[in-house]
Amino acid sequence: MGGVVSGDADPATGDLLLEDWRWKVGDDASIFRVTVFGDLFTQTADGRVYWLDTGMGRYVEAAGSAEEWAAVGRRHGKDWFHWKTLERLHSLGIELSAEEVYSWRQPLVLGGAESVDNVDLVSVQVHVSNAGRVAEAVKDLPAGAKIESVDFEMPWAEGSEGAKASGDQDTTVYAVVINGEEQYSMWPASNEIPAGWRSVGKTGTKQECLDYIAEVWTDLRPLSIRKKLKGQ
Repeated sequence: MGGVVSGDADPATGDLLLEDWRWKVGDDASIFRVTVFGDLFTQTADGRVYWLDTGMGRYVEAAGSAEEWAAVGRRHGKDWFHWKTLERLHSLGIELSAEEVYSWRQPLVLGGAESVDNVDLVSVQVHVSNAGRVAEAVKDLPAGAKIESVDFEMPWAEGSEGAKASGDQDTTVYAVVINGEEQYSMWPASNEIPAGWRSVGKTGTKQECLDYIAEVWTDLRPLSIRKKLKGQ
């Protein structure tokens, strides 16, 4: 079906994707399909299929079975797969690599626009995890509430020498790094920089590095998307 980036997921991979959404989907749900915009279709033990709209934090029943889902998708594909935006991305030549999805730079639940200039190319795991954390952070707010910001912890990779223990003061010295898409991040200065990233020469505390990134990274869109949009 158009708009689907992957079919049946490995159970372990599926559990990992749903980890930050269990508060919403429950323990019975398993991954059925993943869309190119990082939305998920789950299936419960009784065979029913549900649509998890990660951009808006919605979770609704889509079909009574996998067979019914295929038929229903022809009617709801415009909403489920963001076809208008997808067609525009394809017309600009903005294609996904393996394990990537189109991710809303400003989440839809926080007022982001459903448009190509609000799209980043992000790994499916990062997108789904971030979206779940944002949705959980705002789920109890009243309708129409003005959201200034959402703050949550993003832990370093397991085993990183620079990771701090919960509750400990972070004395780590970080290095600001940049990748080929001119996207910034930071990494413990004592650790080897991951492949595809390089240091920009700025080191300091976590806050000093965050302040630096906020000052220099004024356009969050990847370089490839900016070039395509400039030449459209």
